[in-house]
This record gives sequence, structure tokens and C-alpha cells, in this order.
Amino acid sequence: MARWLALLPLFLHLAFPSAVPSVTFSTELANVQFTYQFGGDFSVQAEISPDTQLSQANLLIQSGDNAVQSFPLSLSQQTLLSGSFSTSQLKAQPFSRLYYWFELTSVDGTTITTPAYWVDYSDNRYSWQDSESKWFVIHWVDGKAPSGDELQQLALNGLKQATQWVPVSPNLPVNIYVYPDQAALQAVLDAADPAGIAGEAFPLNNLILVSASADLNSTQDLERQIPHELTHLLEYQVTLQNYSAAPAWLMEGLAVNAETYPNADYARVLEKAASASDWIPLEKLCSPFAADSATFTQSYAESGAFVKYLATTYGTERILSLLQASASGLDCSHQVENTYGQSLDALEQSWHDTLQSQSHSGTNYSIYVAILVLLGILFVVRRIFEKKREENGRRGE
Repeated sequence: MARWLALLPLFLHLAFPSAVPSVTFSTELANVQFTYQFGGDFSVQAEISPDTQLSQANLLIQSGDNAVQSFPLSLSQQTLLSGSFSTSQLKAQPFSRLYYWFELTSVDGTTITTPAYWVDYSDNRYSWQDSESKWFVIHWVDGKAPSGDELQQLALNGLKQATQWVPVSPNLPVNIYVYPDQAALQAVLDAADPAGIAGEAFPLNNLILVSASADLNSTQDLERQIPHELTHLLEYQVTLQNYSAAPAWLMEGLAVNAETYPNADYARVLEKAASASDWIPLEKLCSPFAADSATFTQSYAESGAFVKYLATTYGTERILSLLQASASGLDCSHQVENTYGQSLDALEQSWHDTLQSQSHSGTNYSIYVAILVLLGILFVVRRIFEKKREENGRRGE
């Protein structure tokens, strides 16, 4: 009897054979390497056990809250996984952290995933210099920007400017990358971004990118860009996951007003819009601004002027309340109405009326000044003639 029991497993196997033998394999990989050239290609490779029998392997990558991306890998000699791809395929912001792992499928259809690895996706085309303080970690290219100490001071001044409009504490330290010029920065940003962009904020990464001026003795560009982009980081502290739900004119208007030096183009554009009554309705500026260069500057100019009007008329505390209203789930117009007790259209009309009143006052003042100048000229001319007449009289004597 014991003999028959010993043979029972063999009989069962013969009676019920498996279609495919079960394959067990490990998730352990060796010599995992992830290399990339920013703006070029990225490659990955890893070694697996020779006993592992795979039918398919994929590289999975995720950055921030973006969707997981899958890239097929090739298998060489049953031991080496590898693949090379363009970085243009990556859904990743510059200087973000990439998490990647492997999805392995055996010949019997079993799929497992490996533990995750990570790499910081920095712009490795440059040799960055670094300056660290409790406030900022600043990176710049040697000889292409002011010194680290000067950049730290510019950033601290910029933060003071920004907190005047959004009085909250930032996450510290803030990472700042100073590109050599605007063209270098443009090469990093999304191709859909307008050509006039000179800085960019990445609130999820607590990071801003700015661009230095060709004239290293002039810091005015940085003194505009740094407080502007820092303001966006402060706005994120108020809105958090509702950042994109806040009105774009509010977010950009606050950032424009935080700039140390006003943009001279904005005043010119506003004057032209006012004289022709050719405004972009603020309702259209609730969403991110169009990249059309014809309206891009005007969008910023109107946003800055309208936010300044709201702050002057109703106080900055109400503006902070409007930022917080982004969590309400309401659309832009209803956020404004709930905060100010009147519609966005009504506030916009009041702002236009104020601008027209200021324009008339300015015109009247200009006329008054012109009259005074003219009277002064006439007085001088009269005195000249009187002196000549007196001289002629003395000669006649």
C-alpha cells in the first residue's frame, strides 16, 4: 500500500499534465543603469538571472503626478535588458525626480514588477555652480550670471517683494536655476510656451527657472523675474492642489505687481487698449493665457492693472480670500462674486471707469502744463522785444 501511495503523485501528473510548466523568477536585477543627455536621449539597462525566462519586459517611468509611461525593452542573450529613447517622449518637468521600475512577463504569462529606482532629471548640458543658504539653493553657469552672493541677495529681495502681495511662508529652501540667457531657457521649456517667457515656476518641485541678461552689470531682468516666479510658489502654498483652478489673471496679476521694476511695455499696451476700448475680457483671462504674441503682453498688462485696482480698492486681504476660494470648486466668475459680492463684469467695468477718469485727469493736467509752458514762452518773447525796443530808444537819443 505504501508503494502505491509513493507513486500517486506520478499518476496524478500523468493524468492531469500541465499545458505549460510553471516558471518562477526573481525581481532582483543587477547593474541597473539609467543614463540621459538632457534634450537628447535616455537609455536604461539591467542584468537578469540566466535562469529567468522572459517573454516581454517594459520600463515604467513616472514623474510627479503625471501618468505612468511604458517603454518596451529588448532582451539580449536572455540576461541583459536594454532600451534607448528620446527625452522628448518623457512627460517630465526639468529638474524633477524620475521614478522608474521594470515590468517583467515570463513565458507562462506571469507578470511581476520590480522595486522602484529614481534619478534626478537635471539639465546636464551645463556645469552648474551652486550657492546655498537657508532660503535658497541657487545654481548658475560661471561667467554667465552675477556671483552667488549677489544672486542670494537678489532672491531674498525678490522674496520680500513677493510676500507683500502673497503674505505666506514659502517651503525652504527654494531651488533657483539661472540660465545664461533667455534663449537657453526657452530651449528647456515646453515648445508650446510663448517665446517671450523669461522665467518659469514649477510649484510641485519648489523650483523656479530664470534667465540672466547679456549685460552682467545689469540685474533688472532678474529683479523682475525672480519675485514674479517666487510669487507663483507662494500662490501654490495657498491653493495647493487647487492651483490650476484659481483665475489666471489673479495668479499672473499678483506676480506682475511683485516685480521690482515695472515692465514699460505694459503701460503702453494699457494706454492703447484704453484709447481704443479694445480690452481682452477678464472672463477670457480666467484660463491660462494664449500663446498668441499679439495678446500675450496685453493679458499680463491687464491682469497686473486689475489686481492692483482690487488691492487698492478692497485691500490685499480680500485677494488672499480669492486665492483660497479656488478650493470651492466654483468657476472663476463665481469665485469672484462670492469674494467681492459683485460680478466679475461689474468689477471690470468699475476698473475701466477708473482708468478713464485717470486718463481724463491726466489729459487735463497735460493741457494745463502746456498752457503754462506756452505762457512762459510768450513772456520770454515779450521781454526780448521790450529789451530790443529799449536799446533802440537809447541809440536814438
